[in-house]
This record gives sequence, structure tokens and C-alpha cells, in this order.
Amino acid sequence: MKGHKRAVGALAVDPVTSNSETAIIYSSGSERDIKRWEIPYANVGAATESGETIVEHDTSVNMIRFQGEDADMWTASADNTARRIDIQTKAKKNGTSWSDVVLKHPDYVNDVVVEPRGRWAITACRDEEVRVWDISVGSSLSPH
Repeated sequence: MKGHKRAVGALAVDPVTSNSETAIIYSSGSERDIKRWEIPYANVGAATESGETIVEHDTSVNMIRFQGEDADMWTASADNTARRIDIQTKAKKNGTSWSDVVLKHPDYVNDVVVEPRGRWAITACRDEEVRVWDISVGSSLSPH
């Protein structure tokens, strides 16, 4: 499947929109675009890029993951942010962004996980710190 212009480094299966006929996959990497792919189980060779490109970050997207109570899309980026991206309603926030939570860091964000109850996000930053965030207010609970 071709569509990226630079190296691909992250993949995730959407557990909400994938169904018994088609897997929905998101990919990202050295460019800021997150691409959506539809892969039919009956004919993988007929996989297509959906044309729905998500551009929420300013630079490389290091990680994509679906997690939390509602299987939300979370991303980590070299633009010093981790984000929860609302792809379920497909409604851009404030007319320009799909991100409803943006966690700002002092350096690249390499990974993000959400604890099972969906209250905290935990991020791994290039500055050698792991941070715990209160998702409801988007603020760090970790001491600095």
C-alpha cells in the first residue's frame, strides 16, 4: 500500500470502525500526515487509502494507538505533543482541529498510554521523563 512520501513508523487498527468485512488501519511516520486505509479481508490486494488524511501534528508522528474506555485515537509526535484525536464524530473542533486533548511537552513525545479507566494519560518524552496527565483538564499530575 503506497501513499506516504516518507518513512512509515506507526500503525494501528481501529477497533471501532473495523468490521467483519474490512479492517480500518491508520498509518503515520516521518511526515505529519496520518493516513486511513480500508483493507477488505476477502481481498487484501484491494486495499485502498480512504482519502481521509488527518493532519493534527506539525511534524513526525511517532505513535498511534486506540485506547481508553471508548477506544479513542491517541498520537505522540516530534512536535512536542501527545493528542487525543476525535475521529469518531469526524467533526473538527473549533473549525480547524480534530484534537480534543493536547498534552504539551518540552521535547519530542515518543509514546502515550491511557490507564484502563480512561482518567489518566501517561507519556514518554525525549527529555527522559514519564509524565502522568489528568485527561479531563489536560494538565500534568507529575511533579516537575
